[in-house]
Amino acid sequence: LVNGNKGRIRAYRNSVRWECKTVRERKETMQLYDTQLENGFPVLVREQEIKTEIKTIDNQEHIYRLCKDGLQMHKRTEEYAYIIAVNTKGRILGAFEISHGTVNTTIINPREIFVKLLLLGSVCFFLVHNHPSQIVLPSYEDACITKRLQEAGKIVGIELLDHLIIGEDEYYSFKEEEEKQKGEE
Repeated sequence: LVNGNKGRIRAYRNSVRWECKTVRERKETMQLYDTQLENGFPVLVREQEIKTEIKTIDNQEHIYRLCKDGLQMHKRTEEYAYIIAVNTKGRILGAFEISHGTVNTTIINPREIFVKLLLLGSVCFFLVHNHPSQIVLPSYEDACITKRLQEAGKIVGIELLDHLIIGEDEYYSFKEEEEKQKGEE
C-alpha cells in the first residue's frame, strides 16, 4: 500500500513499516532580465531563470561562482558583460546581459546600465565581464569604465560594489585590489 501524505511515502510490507521522506533539490534561482519598449517606455522582461546555490552575495568568491557556474562566462569565446543587481542586504534581485562584444572588447554604456537598475529597483550592483584570453588583468578601458560607473552611481544613488573580470580558474576584483593597495601603504 502506498499513500502520499505531505511529501511522505508510507509503505507497508509484511507488517513492517518503512517511512521515506521525499528529498527535493533545494536551489535558488536568479532571474536574467532584458528590457524592451512598450508604448515607447522601457519595461522589464524576464528572459530565463538560472539555478544557483547562492542566495546572497557576501564576497567576491560568490560572484565568481555565480558567473562561472550559472552564467558559464569562462567558456565564452567573446567578451560578455553582465550586471548583477542586489539589495542592501546583498540579496540578488536579478541580472542583465548588458553587452556582447568581440574576442577582445565590449562596449559598456552607463546609461543603459542605470536604466535597467532603476527599473529593477536596485540600490547597488556588481559589474562582471569575461576575458576570453583567460588573462584577468584589467585593461585601461576596464579601469575607465569602473571609474565612470562609480561616479555615475554616486549621482543616481546606485552604488557599484565591485567590478570583476572572470577567467576560467581565477578572477580579478577591482575592490580587492584597491583594498590590497591601501593595506600596503
